[in-house]
Amino acid sequence: MLIYDVPELKRENKVVDIIRRVGVISGKNVHLTNFPIDHPTTIFNPGLLIEEDVLEVYGRITVGYYMHPYASAIAKFQIPLDDLQGDLSNNVYSGELAVIPDTEHDMWGVEDPRATVVNGRKVLVYCGLTRDFHNPSVKYFRNMPTVAIYENGEWRKVGQFRLKGAKIFGDKDAFLVEMNGLKLFQRPTMEHEGKVKDLCVISKVPENALESSTPKEIETYDGIVPIDKEKFEHKIGWGTPPLKIGKEYLLFLHAAGLEDAVYRAFAVLMDEGGKITAVTPYYIMAPREPYEKYGDRPHVVFPSGIGLLDDEVIVVYGAADSFIGIGKVDLSEIMSILDSNRI
Repeated sequence: MLIYDVPELKRENKVVDIIRRVGVISGKNVHLTNFPIDHPTTIFNPGLLIEEDVLEVYGRITVGYYMHPYASAIAKFQIPLDDLQGDLSNNVYSGELAVIPDTEHDMWGVEDPRATVVNGRKVLVYCGLTRDFHNPSVKYFRNMPTVAIYENGEWRKVGQFRLKGAKIFGDKDAFLVEMNGLKLFQRPTMEHEGKVKDLCVISKVPENALESSTPKEIETYDGIVPIDKEKFEHKIGWGTPPLKIGKEYLLFLHAAGLEDAVYRAFAVLMDEGGKITAVTPYYIMAPREPYEKYGDRPHVVFPSGIGLLDDEVIVVYGAADSFIGIGKVDLSEIMSILDSNRI
């Protein structure tokens, strides 16, 4: 059973784009050091950690469309912060395969990683496409949030999350955070009240969830739905993990338009209990650059990583399912917009 706790805060179907584009990374900008193919074909929908003087980026990659269906992997590379002052398009960064599809839970792809630090450890949660993902006779749990932790110089897969008592077709846009206990943000497609719905859910995670020495199923529970789509949207989903700002948390979400299928982004603030306290009254980011409008999936901006440098919010995002975009916005500017639409 899910608890709805959606505030009476409405958003308009308009765009005031406040994100300054800093640069774009394509496959040619990343050299894979541990794989026979030098460069990925595409790299997009990245996770982000900021460490001292670098952006540590975890990008979803493909290495060609020579077969169907293709499978994604995750590659890690680092961008020195000084590079953000110049043109990134001619730089080449050494990268390495970090997570590949090699279990029954992710054999058809590891997709859309979100990077966080939990109990002092680096954590990746990604969407794992199971061995039955392309099997039409299998109805439920075809793709699931999968968690890996970084230890002893490599990524170790710990398990797959399942929301207790729910019949889920698939589950995406997930990340794990410490926020008044361990919480999983997830976006299951599930049977709910007689309909199939995409829901933004925050669920509780057992405190020992990452301690297993072998991969296991991790049951999450006490799910709440703190936000819902507007009437002009086909669906919404979690974007970036939360960035702590004072006593609140700043997150970006994405939304797919009902009429035009364009992916845009808006932002929210929430408290430690997961309750939304403010929302931007309109979209603050939408496809405008050629690399955001044209690619494997056109007209997409997909924020998936966030950090704070001085007084600027850094956002990394997927552009048209083909590139990694990097953007900035002044913290004061986005907070001013959010403060105008509080509960």
